Amino acid sequence: MPSLFTQFTSPIGYELEQQNATAALKLFEQAVARVYDQPMLDKFAVCNQWPNKCGLSDGVFIDGGFVDNPALVINVAQYQIAGGDLDETLRVILTNTNQAWGTDYQYSLFLQYFNSPINEGIEPGAYIWPSGMLSPYQSHQIFEEFMDESILDGLIESIPGSNMTTALLKGTTIDNPVFDIQAGQKVDILLVNLNEAITTYIATPDIVDYFTEPLADMTVHIAENEELANRIKLFVEPALVHDNDHTDTTETPSSETTSSTARLPQRLSVGCLLLLTMILNQVV
Repeated sequence: MPSLFTQFTSPIGYELEQQNATAALKLFEQAVARVYDQPMLDKFAVCNQWPNKCGLSDGVFIDGGFVDNPALVINVAQYQIAGGDLDETLRVILTNTNQAWGTDYQYSLFLQYFNSPINEGIEPGAYIWPSGMLSPYQSHQIFEEFMDESILDGLIESIPGSNMTTALLKGTTIDNPVFDIQAGQKVDILLVNLNEAITTYIATPDIVDYFTEPLADMTVHIAENEELANRIKLFVEPALVHDNDHTDTTETPSSETTSSTARLPQRLSVGCLLLLTMILNQVV
């Protein structure tokens, strides 16, 4: 990604210029040019046809998380632009596929959507450069509610028997003209923190082979977690009840009265959902 590469290296070059470190600056510029011109970087991505040859109409996936992670914003915007009802409450499952919680990058990912200390004094859509991010971008604030690190930490709940945690977040949209976000939409968010070591640096067949089994095991572990499945069902079910005009779907069978065979479709659906959202998050 040329823009990210430039944004990441330019502050280093600027500092060397300010220090009048002419020799060091020359070496730095030579090193940057050598890395930038490497043919290997032209294919530093994964084609959706891998390991088959990729065509011009195929997708090419690369981790863009350090750019801005605008997935939530553009999905809300897409709903509104397509004529969605602003009086409806949107329910969004947002997965965080990073290994651990609590870094500046982690907090920036989610606080950026709210009225928070990281975007204080910055208009929605104006340029911002939060801590932990490698480049500036246009502010993704779309909610009027205040949120800081302590509030966000207080909402997180552990899932027994796993590294995963969840949190229920609520927001009311404000106008963000850059992303065509309109004010007044209620959005409920189920944040799922996987807290697992999911690599995004899959660049060679050897690395793919190395990570295939552990990532498959991790996916099974996530899909078979009954508590996660129940939290997702309880979060999504009100929307399903409304959409399907069901009159009585409030009772959820307990794990003691539901057989493993009966739970299989639920496990598979949760597994597919999480696998899809993991892929989408890595792409974004």
